[in-house]
Amino acid sequence: MYTAHTYQDWEAAAETDRRKMLLEIVSKYKGSEEFALMLAANEYFRGNNVEVGSKVLLKPVAVSTTEKGPGAIRKRTELTQIVGNRVRSNFLFRFVTQENQYLLGNGVTLDESADKSKLGAAFDKMLEQAGERALLHGVCWLYWNNDHVEVLPACVDALSGCVALLDERTSEPAVVVQFWQLDNQRPLYLRLFEL
Repeated sequence: MYTAHTYQDWEAAAETDRRKMLLEIVSKYKGSEEFALMLAANEYFRGNNVEVGSKVLLKPVAVSTTEKGPGAIRKRTELTQIVGNRVRSNFLFRFVTQENQYLLGNGVTLDESADKSKLGAAFDKMLEQAGERALLHGVCWLYWNNDHVEVLPACVDALSGCVALLDERTSEPAVVVQFWQLDNQRPLYLRLFEL
């Protein structure tokens, strides 16, 4: 859980400093170890095993030169891709999907069917999406928007996600910042949720 900034930091900042603080929060969050792990989890979820893809072998290679004398042969190392039966798999996708379906497969069951209709037509689907993201990233935020629930994933890609500022006294989220950007050259958009 990201804790470099807290709700108390937010409260202490003057209203004019909060805009700068928002950019600092997003920047530090995108550079945090938690966010990097979430990005790696996204790759594993897609079936791109980062470790298998990055396995290389340092292999010494002798290179001869046209010079004569004791230093005529120089040694250097060369990166070579490791060959073998290392296969990327989508095991994490299957595991997360199966666990999520086991936990939320029947949707939400309430005593009164009228109460269920008040949650919105796609409530079960949104809860399923949030459950998948929570299993994958360790956290996912939901926002009740008038008559439906919106899923605010902690990490969408390297430029988009959502970070919460926790209250130091209660450890509950007090401010949530959703951010997204299409490209590094495009503007950064922020959406701020406060109690």
